[in-house]
Amino acid sequence: VECGVLLTPSKWGGTRVSLRSKGREIDAGALCHKLGGGGHRGAAGCTIKTKIGEARKILEAELAAELGIDLDTGDTI
Repeated sequence: VECGVLLTPSKWGGTRVSLRSKGREIDAGALCHKLGGGGHRGAAGCTIKTKIGEARKILEAELAAELGIDLDTGDTI
């Protein structure tokens, strides 16, 4: 396991993302910065202004891109 993700509904709308990474393949801070948040290589967070289902799709696409995985071919992360 390279990365762990926790998605929770935000009190103010949207979805809070908590990301933890071993830092080898995924830079949690850089990924969350792209989504409007921050942190460092091993731990970061952000809020995505959508419901959890859509936030999960957005995050899966970002993680797949970081890992060089093409989700359209049926690969999984």
